[in-house]
Amino acid sequence: MADLEQVIYPGQGGMNKDASYNVMPEGDYPYALNCISDESGEYGMITNIKGNEVVTFALPTGTNKVVGFVEDQEDQAGIYMVYNSNGDHCIVRFYSLTDAIEFILDSESELNFQATPSLDVGIIGSGDDKLLFWTGDEVNPPREINLERAYDYTHYTSTTTTTTT
Repeated sequence: MADLEQVIYPGQGGMNKDASYNVMPEGDYPYALNCISDESGEYGMITNIKGNEVVTFALPTGTNKVVGFVEDQEDQAGIYMVYNSNGDHCIVRFYSLTDAIEFILDSESELNFQATPSLDVGIIGSGDDKLLFWTGDEVNPPREINLERAYDYTHYTSTTTTTTT
């Protein structure tokens, strides 16, 4: 059995999209697909995401493709950035515990997602002040939205009050 000093823990480095392969520090890696950092261990390890399950959900008409994803640990949900070939791009939140799905933004051509899955997505803040940031498609500048305000925008309902005297 190898001594602990001889064991290489892949979690010691991190994903490094900036360095060239020939100068990448030991333990770093250029890309990670379908994995998350599991920091429950002594050193922190990279683990596979649990298996997929089919969830039926209606997306806008056209070809839809996920171009970005981030885990929302606070709400135990995943946020998906979805490109649509007809320009009806959307941001969708999936709650893994209840299998509930909701549009954060729906059919928004202003999102201008590109068909190449290259978005770097992150979340900062919590509660009503939670911000979703994304960048990396080489066409649009870095962008951000407040998740709750965007959800309220998509699910706005008008109420009319009338009074009689």
